[in-house]
Amino acid sequence: MIDFGPLLTPELGLAAAIALLAGLVRGFVGFGSGLLMAPSFALLFGPSQTVAIIIMMEIVVTLQVLPKAWKDVEWRFVGTMALAAAVGMPAGTWLILHVDPATMTRAISGVVILSVAVIGAGWRYGGPKKPLITVAVGLISGTMLTSTSLANPPVIIYQMAGAGAAAATRANIIAYFPATQAVAVPMMFLSGVADWTAAVRALLLLVPFAFGTAIGTRFFAPEKEQLFRRVVLGVLLIAGVAGLVG
Repeated sequence: MIDFGPLLTPELGLAAAIALLAGLVRGFVGFGSGLLMAPSFALLFGPSQTVAIIIMMEIVVTLQVLPKAWKDVEWRFVGTMALAAAVGMPAGTWLILHVDPATMTRAISGVVILSVAVIGAGWRYGGPKKPLITVAVGLISGTMLTSTSLANPPVIIYQMAGAGAAAATRANIIAYFPATQAVAVPMMFLSGVADWTAAVRALLLLVPFAFGTAIGTRFFAPEKEQLFRRVVLGVLLIAGVAGLVG
């Protein structure tokens, strides 16, 4: 039997409140929960634990919202990017074991803020999602997933820069992550980045996270595309600033 007692700390209570808020964002937007949880969890549990906890939480909740988005997913595009991400994951695992995670997180946060400024100013890619660009985005995303848990920014920025409808954009993002997370979790246990303490914490935090996701999902409507894009950019901006000052 697992003894949860030593893990029921004030830090876990604070993390649960953050997980609830992150779930609300995740359910409505389709992503962004890791961006909100990572800076705070890193302070509460340490960088390595944070990466493992968030990835394990995300894969469960992603499966919770995937059925509703299934019909809008562009599977060829998602599959290409997910395969490229799997190739990039070992590099991310090496980075988290050998490089200062705080330095990496601040660098990524700066890129996020810059990208939000570019897209928020009205720039759109507007063209086709070319295979080479898709592969490059997947490689970067996979490396970031296993090094910081923040695989979202390159994928989101690539998707949001295009001219696709909100429903398809959201569905592609939702479908992409379980494919990558299913590979990342065993890789992290084998490398020693994840352990059973992280798994138990993820299980405990999954309750408020899943509850928040269920509520957030009820508020999403495909016709609210402009609201959707504003929420996306707002989430990224908050996450970027938090990463720089955290």
